[in-house]
Amino acid sequence: MTSSSLWIRILFNCSLLLCLRQTISFAIIKTNSIIFQQQGLSHQKQQLQRLSLQQNPDDEDETRKEVRLISLESLNLIRRRQFLSSLATAASVGPMTMNAYIANAQTTALMEELTAKDEETMTKKVTSLVTKDFLLPPLDDRQYEYLEFPSNELRVILVSDPSSSEAACCMNVHVGACADSPRVQGLAHFHEHMLFLGTKEYPQENSFESFLTTNGGSSNAYTDSENTVYYFSMEAETGSAGKVEESLLRFGSFFTNPLFTESATGRELNAINSEHSKNLQSDSFRVYQVNKERASSRHPFSRFFTGNQQTLLDDTKSAGVNLRQELIDFNKQYYSSNQMVLAVASPQPLSQLKPMVQKAFGNIPDYKGTKPELSWQQNRKTKVYNNKVLENDSVIPSFGHVVEIIPVQQLRQVTLTWPVQWDTEEEHDIAALYIKQADYISHVIGHEGPGSLLSFLKNERNWANSVVTGFGNELSDLSTIDVTVELTPLGLTNLDNVIASVFGTIDMLRTTPFPDYTFEECLQLTDLEWRFATKGSPSNNVQSLATNLGRYEDNPKLVVAGPRRLAVSNSLEEFNSQPRVKGDYYSTQDELLRRTKKLVQQLLDDYMTVDNVLITTMSQSFAENEKDFLTEQWYGTKYRAKPIPSTTIQRWKNAFAPRGITYPKPNVFIPTEKGLNVRIPVPLSKLNEPKAIELEDRLKPIPPPTKIRDDDRWTVYYKPDDRFGQPKAFVVFQLLSTEPYDSPEKVALGMLYQECAIDRLEEYAYDARLAGLSYDLQILPRGVRVTFGGYNDKLQEFATSIIQTLTSSKVLPRNKAEFDRYIDTIQRGLAAFDVKQPYAHASYYAYQTLQPRSFQYGNAV
Repeated sequence: MTSSSLWIRILFNCSLLLCLRQTISFAIIKTNSIIFQQQGLSHQKQQLQRLSLQQNPDDEDETRKEVRLISLESLNLIRRRQFLSSLATAASVGPMTMNAYIANAQTTALMEELTAKDEETMTKKVTSLVTKDFLLPPLDDRQYEYLEFPSNELRVILVSDPSSSEAACCMNVHVGACADSPRVQGLAHFHEHMLFLGTKEYPQENSFESFLTTNGGSSNAYTDSENTVYYFSMEAETGSAGKVEESLLRFGSFFTNPLFTESATGRELNAINSEHSKNLQSDSFRVYQVNKERASSRHPFSRFFTGNQQTLLDDTKSAGVNLRQELIDFNKQYYSSNQMVLAVASPQPLSQLKPMVQKAFGNIPDYKGTKPELSWQQNRKTKVYNNKVLENDSVIPSFGHVVEIIPVQQLRQVTLTWPVQWDTEEEHDIAALYIKQADYISHVIGHEGPGSLLSFLKNERNWANSVVTGFGNELSDLSTIDVTVELTPLGLTNLDNVIASVFGTIDMLRTTPFPDYTFEECLQLTDLEWRFATKGSPSNNVQSLATNLGRYEDNPKLVVAGPRRLAVSNSLEEFNSQPRVKGDYYSTQDELLRRTKKLVQQLLDDYMTVDNVLITTMSQSFAENEKDFLTEQWYGTKYRAKPIPSTTIQRWKNAFAPRGITYPKPNVFIPTEKGLNVRIPVPLSKLNEPKAIELEDRLKPIPPPTKIRDDDRWTVYYKPDDRFGQPKAFVVFQLLSTEPYDSPEKVALGMLYQECAIDRLEEYAYDARLAGLSYDLQILPRGVRVTFGGYNDKLQEFATSIIQTLTSSKVLPRNKAEFDRYIDTIQRGLAAFDVKQPYAHASYYAYQTLQPRSFQYGNAV
């Protein structure tokens, strides 16, 4: 079929939607909801009595490496005392040294005052908190309690929600794969599996899973670099306290009296090896291991984490290692209650839940364990990645090289990774827990609107399909900033130019000040989501709480708010509990804005450089030269590390932003405070007083919507929001027709039309998506469906524009290069189905037996 005939058929498909524009004067019927006045603590002005660590400009280069903007606002008490001690030492040396540590400190008096306050606070260690002490979303009506068991120092957060029909529990143990013994790689992961296979109180191996299955529940666990997380959930009602208590007793015995039987140890090795075999065809696991082997061999992050038969059985046997004894020793060394945090959510009231948890987990042994990372982070000398090339320091070269990988799937992309190796724990906490300066950088580089890096690469050069940025916390002393560009075939041949465009954009951020509205909008967007966040499931809630309680160990009151809001403070009194609206937060917090800008600049200057980047490229086209590639040990990944020519490095260092790339314009879709109000309020009694819902009430059907129009053109249904009280609306258009799925050819045309439309609308819809608006276009066996949702205020304007574009020729490819790019994307997506895991194939075909005939993959015959 020629491309011109395809274009004609796309126009035919497009005509299916024209009636949306020709037969209706579009209007949105807004749902009824209310704007909430946030409850809790009254608004407090930010207290700016802190130690400012602005260095003297003359001394900045010398002192930046030592101080790095450490603010006492973000230090816990022990760290503060250590820091004050260093200040006193500096003061005794001389005025120049003291100036290098503190620019504004006068101040023996200030130091004495802070020390006195610390001494006073040290005697007030946080061992308990109640609901009012936490910073919670306005719509979260659950009851919270934080406590620390005096018997074993286990930290616990309890959640009571009588309106829920589910109980959930999560234990986060602060030890992960980095703590593996070098002679038993995969030990932490194997230990995670073994805890499920029998305890002293419940010796039967499948006892816990059988109990959960009987009660409509399930369990799982995962091993991370520095943490291992176990969790389960089950059906529960307020009157089922006995079952909840039994589940906690069974789960608690994992950590009190695990058996590690010889028989289970041998059998579970097969499960570990099966899991590893399943991952052999996963590109994410394959690339992750390659990047780990670019790390210093002296750092535990470089090891093989998941383990397999070779590392856990063959290697241990040949070395004379008793694997069961290694498990027992690992458990006693690291599974200490003082290195654990627990989260439990249930319909039972806190007064009933607390003694159950105490009984189940109060006897976990306290071995007085220390944080595992202290063994490799002493004096921060063992860096994950070394800037200087050391002989045999890593299996695969890190900096100064491009690593090319032959993927399993038809991927074509380049990833630039900047390791951020923190010199101090305080720097990490500021960046990852409080200020989160990398989020502002990601917001600009990853923006998809007009004037963005993606707009240039995709629309001006046809080099890319997407740009994704992210900030990750890999380890307690390592974070990463990643930019991944999905390349077109032309982009792969122009790889050096694509990378130069990324560095040119970074140069713009480094040399051109961020507009203040960028910081304001980032705050406002995260707080908009926060203000109207729904509760979510108990299972997800406890996993989030347990994970974040481990991160905010010095500040449990921020365990809910900290990960979800920007520019948070470690003092609740300094945290603005009122909504952060446009022009109303940073404008009144000059010091916070100044400090945030300085931290952003530091991240750009010190880390996001050409000399500190790891570059990874993936394409199946590399297989043409496979004979020149090496094979990674554990996953069999084919890779090649190519040195970057000095001329290319210099070119990237001198790169500047291509013409047209700018900072994002102000987001016009952010709803106004006035627009967040609606006409019919929901009674507060429905919102703020959670009550137990009996099973009979849960089974009652939800009242159907009201039919407000029914003629030869439209059937329209309307249902107001009389329950949740959110200022949101959802609109679904369904154009009924069997024609889109009459044949495989029409299905292919429908897929192509979707790809064209979504790609063309992306620049316009990106800001809307950031502001909580969404749309979805689907070509289905029953016709065409267009769905809109989000905040009332700007929804009508947004939906009208989307419909007008969909029903015009604007969505069609502008040239053959763009048309070929869409074809390439769809073909690679279809080809990816062949290398999916067997369970994905089984699930897909089982689903197809229940649906109208479809032609998405190779099942048209």
